[in-house]
Amino acid sequence: MTDYTFSLQSPEIKTNFEWQLYQELNVLDGDQLIAKVELELLTINKHRNALQSCEALEELGATDWELPLNLFFKGHNVKADLSEQLSVKQESKKATQHIMLEAISVLPAYQGKGLGKAILNYLANEYSKAQSIWLMAMPMHFFIDPEECELAEDKAYYQAMKLTEQTATSSEISAYFQKQGFQSLSIDEDLLAEPLPYEILVTSPKLLADNE
Repeated sequence: MTDYTFSLQSPEIKTNFEWQLYQELNVLDGDQLIAKVELELLTINKHRNALQSCEALEELGATDWELPLNLFFKGHNVKADLSEQLSVKQESKKATQHIMLEAISVLPAYQGKGLGKAILNYLANEYSKAQSIWLMAMPMHFFIDPEECELAEDKAYYQAMKLTEQTATSSEISAYFQKQGFQSLSIDEDLLAEPLPYEILVTSPKLLADNE
């Protein structure tokens, strides 16, 4: 694969909490932005467990962490059965870090060349200490509007993505990420007010690295 530049931006506090950070990874071909990841970093400790973290986030408004924190965590760790699936250890004292991939994309002209896998491998190496990495498999035009981007370069990038012309379904997106080392999680629909329009997927740095 051609050598591209991976530029990881410094993390920023997303809301009121130092334990909730926002970060971007930009991939460049020369000066051209060709791929982008928007992610959120969450740190949980034994003094502020998953449910308490979720309650604090919900007080500020909608949070993508609601279902994972409510259903798949116990204390400040992912549940024991999930930690086995992810090949990660439970921490009794140390804080744990968890990552939500809010948006991950590659320009159409660069798709099918292994760049998506290279991005995931980069993230696995960069966040090797993270306990879990999450994403929601859903077409991007449902949650990203280029016109709402604050930065001109982001707006131009997402316009070039032609999001409304993308034909991949949630199932196809899920299948792609499962091939990269993610696992699809089943959810009891009785726990939901209405069916989800996406699948919840999870992995760990180890599973991504083992899938190289």
